[in-house]
Order: sequence, then structure tokens, then C-alpha cells
Amino acid sequence: MINLIYTSRPHDGLFYYSYEYGVYLSQLGYDVRLVIYPNFGHSRSEYLDAIQYKYKIIKAPVFGDRITDDFIKDTRVNILMGRSLLLFAKNVEQQYPNIKKLLSNNMILVYNNNHDTNTQQKMVEHFSPKTLINLCDHDVYIEKIGKHFQKSIYPDIYSEHYDHPQFEYIMNGSNERYYKKARNVLHKYPDARILTYKKHFDNDLQMPVKNLFGLFCTYVYTKDYFDPAPRMLQESSYFKKNIIFDRNSSIRDGGYVYYNRHLRGVDFNLRTNKTAKPLVDSIEELI
Repeated sequence: MINLIYTSRPHDGLFYYSYEYGVYLSQLGYDVRLVIYPNFGHSRSEYLDAIQYKYKIIKAPVFGDRITDDFIKDTRVNILMGRSLLLFAKNVEQQYPNIKKLLSNNMILVYNNNHDTNTQQKMVEHFSPKTLINLCDHDVYIEKIGKHFQKSIYPDIYSEHYDHPQFEYIMNGSNERYYKKARNVLHKYPDARILTYKKHFDNDLQMPVKNLFGLFCTYVYTKDYFDPAPRMLQESSYFKKNIIFDRNSSIRDGGYVYYNRHLRGVDFNLRTNKTAKPLVDSIEELI
């Protein structure tokens, strides 16, 4: 059995990456589970709602309190779509003591360094996986830790999309820093909404949102610090939305890389762009 392990918030990009790669691998014939350890005060219903609102293919996750010794014994490989998920795993270890035993199995870990890298490395050592394979987007990280791997989206499994614009612009305010930056530039974009976990003002749009990419015309990318693999940029490109890159152009990160991939017309659909091959090859090495 293969597990996609998730330990962060229900509407973050890593959650949707984890779900989509889990479904994709299942469709390739692998026995895959999405394992969720709720974190940051979020309820399991929030994770289930995130799935229900976004996807037409519903694959029920397994929550951390349902993990048994037999489940752990049957696990061949754990996949974490971001190394930061190990930090969040440590946060819930007291509540879910079995997580350490589960994560000691073979692991495929996607590199990111938007959190403290020394602490992340300590978390790798803490959970001490039997065998570790690193994947890394070499265009984003000069460290090039592991095989080159480009995260992509899987729109084939999204719920029906239809264009019915309700406002012109949308910005991502899914954490405090993103939200602050979006509000600072809001005056430049009349008829804009900011996507948030909690609605504070009338022009906030609280997640989850059905048919999100049918509701606006232009995505304004405003994130002003390191962004590993922006999903909304890929999704806006896929759904042929206008994209405004409103941030310091000197920042070299996933935002810069994925925006330039968009400008080059790169295919972001993981089914057709074949970017999942390094992940599949790594699974085959471990099973």
C-alpha cells in the first residue's frame, strides 16, 4: 500500500497536490490512500468539504485516528508532496503517536525550502524513514536535491467547470502574509476578491468555493516571498484566465519559474505532460 501523507491545512496547495497525485496513482493501478492528520485546529469536515467542492472523483481519505498497526505494517511507501509536511507531522505527534511509526517506512519526499531547512532536515532524521528518495524541481531549487520533479495539476478530475464571471480579479490570501499583501494592492484592482480561510470584508471570498475558476477573469499573483509551486497560477493558465504578475520580479522561486512556464505555453496537466514519471519510477524502486 502507498500513502500520500498530509499534515497541513485543508485548502493549501499541498493538500490538493496530495489528493490529485493519489487519484492519479490509483488510476495507474497502485493501491493508494490519502492519509490526513488534521492540523492547525481544522476539523475533518473541512478536509472532506475541500474534496467535495473541487472534485468529481471522490476518494475517501483515511484520518490519523484510524491508523492501526496493521495499516502501518501494510504500508510499502509514504509520499509527502512537500518536505515541510514533516514539520507539521511533528506538531501532531503527541496527538497521533502512531505517525512516527508510520513515517519510518520507505519515503518519497518532495523537496522544498520555504521553511527553515535545518529544522526540516532534523525532522527527516527524527522520523528516520527506512529508505528515503528525494524529488526536487531543479528549475526552482539550485540545491537540486534528488531527481528532477515538476509538480503539476490534474484538472481531469475537477468538478465541471463553466465560465460565469461574477467579478474581474482574484488574489490568493490563504495565509496572513498573502492576505496582507493582497489587501495592500487591492486599490489597483476594482471589482476584486481575495480568497481566504475566513471572511473579514465583503470583498473576501471564503474557501471552499464551487466552480472557483469560472467566477473571475483575471488572477493577480501577489505573493511576495518564496513560493515553491503555485497551483492557482497553473490552474489559471489551464483555464485560460488572464494572469497579472504583481510582485517583485527579482524573486527567483516557483512563482517566477511557473509564470515563465505559463508564458512558454507549458502543459500543466500531469496526465498529458508526463511529469509524474520520476515519482512513478521512485515508487517502483521501493515496492
